[in-house]
Amino acid sequence: MTTRERMMACYRRETVDHPACAIYTRYLPRGEMERAVRDEGMGVIDYAPPVSMMAPPWHMLDGFLSEVKGAKIRVEYRWEGHQRIERRLFETPKGTLYSDIQQDLGGVGSEHILKHYLQGPEDYEAMGYIAQNIRFRDNVPLVRARIQNMGQDGVVLGRLDRSPFQKLLIELSDPEQLFLDLYDDPEPIEALLGVMEARLLEAASMAMEGPMEVLWLPDNVTAEMTSPALFRKYCLPYYQKLTRMAHQAGKLILAHFDGKLTPLKDDIARAGFDGIESVSLPEMNGDMTLEEARAAFPGAAILPNFPANLSFERDERIAGWVRALAEEAQGAPLMIQISEDLPPEQTGRVALALARALNGKEA
Repeated sequence: MTTRERMMACYRRETVDHPACAIYTRYLPRGEMERAVRDEGMGVIDYAPPVSMMAPPWHMLDGFLSEVKGAKIRVEYRWEGHQRIERRLFETPKGTLYSDIQQDLGGVGSEHILKHYLQGPEDYEAMGYIAQNIRFRDNVPLVRARIQNMGQDGVVLGRLDRSPFQKLLIELSDPEQLFLDLYDDPEPIEALLGVMEARLLEAASMAMEGPMEVLWLPDNVTAEMTSPALFRKYCLPYYQKLTRMAHQAGKLILAHFDGKLTPLKDDIARAGFDGIESVSLPEMNGDMTLEEARAAFPGAAILPNFPANLSFERDERIAGWVRALAEEAQGAPLMIQISEDLPPEQTGRVALALARALNGKEA
C-alpha cells in the first residue's frame, strides 16, 4: 500500500498492511529529518479550506479570509519584549471589534489569543453584522493544487470552520464572559449563533462541491469546557446537519476532538462522524483508552495523537508505547498522529522513532 492508501484505509476503517503514522504538515520538520521520517513511511496530513472561513478567521492564511461587505479589515503589529503581537481589527457600521494574537515561539502555526473579539453583550451586534455580510468564495484551485502536490505522500483534508458554539468559545469570545452572558441573558448569544449557523451551513454546502474526499472539523471539544447540556443544545444538532450533508455528498467527515470525551460519548456517537481525530489517550491526560474510544464510537475511526509528554523519553520507550498501542488495536486499522504541539526540538526525533517502530524496526 502507498502511504496515502494506508491513511485512507484507516479513515474508512478498512484493512491495512500495518499501522499507519502521520503528521500535520505544520509540524513536519523540513530538510534532512523530513526526508528520513517520510522514507520510513510517515504520512503527511495537510488541510486546505475548500471555502473561505467565516470572518474573523482563526488564522490569516491563504484561503481563510472572507470579504465582509461594508466592513474594513486591517492588521496592526507591535512588539512586547521579543514577542510579536498582531492586532486584527474589523470596523463595521455596528462598531469595531479587535483581537490581539501572539504568535508561538516554535514557528509551527499555533497562535495564542491575548484579547478576544467579544468582550460582552455590547459586541454581539457587530459580530452579527460581520456574520451576516460575509461573502464566501470557493478555493477549488488551491485545494486541487495541494492534492496534486501531495500525491501518494499523504492526504489533504478539506478544512471546515468550527461549529458556531465552538467558534464562539475558542476563537471569538472570552470563555468566562461567554458563560456569564449565557447565564444572565442567552437571547443575544442565541440570536448570533442562529446567524452563524445559517452562514456556516451555507459555506459547508459550497464545500461539498470541492474535490477532497475527507472533510475535517477542528472543533477541539472537551467536556471540561463544553458540558453535556451545552453539547446537546448547541453542538449536536449542527453536527448532525453537517454529517448528513457530507454523507449525501459521498464524503467522509472527521472531527478533531482532543479533550476529555467520556461525559459526551453517547452524544458524540449520535453525531455521525466517520472519525474522531487526534483523540488524547490517558498518557496525554485524556479520559479514554483506545479500546474504550472504539467501544464508545463504534461507527467511527479512532485516530489518536502521540502524547506530547512522551517526547523526552528515549526512543526505546517510544517504540514500546507504539507496540503496546498496536497490540491494543488487535489488528484493527490504526493511525497514530502527531497532531498536537510537541517540543519543536524533539519533533523530528519522535517522528522518526514512531515511524520506525510501526515498521517493526528496533529503536
